[in-house]
Amino acid sequence: MADVPDVVAAAQSANLAVVGGQPQFQFPDGVCEPYWLEYDSKARQPGELWGSFVSRSAREVLDAFQALCSKTDFRKEALGWEFIRLKLEKDGTDPMEHLWFVLYFQSDEAS
Repeated sequence: MADVPDVVAAAQSANLAVVGGQPQFQFPDGVCEPYWLEYDSKARQPGELWGSFVSRSAREVLDAFQALCSKTDFRKEALGWEFIRLKLEKDGTDPMEHLWFVLYFQSDEAS
């Protein structure tokens, strides 16, 4: 969670737009993605300069990410999956140790 702002800043420095992302609980034997939790930017607007889109998308994603993190109980979300509950019951696996925040990027060539 603490790395997301640095990753977004690095993407911006690399001239990549940040189009969004979702949290995931990643285990060696499966991934649980609460797809209803997202932090996305709006699409590039017609005539929007690439540099403007890069800056705007970074700002929108960071704002959405921070809002999501401030209001979401990720442990509660994790325990909504039987797969994760069984891991916790069986061997005490802490789902928070498997929480990742995925980000998606777009280059100017993809526009």
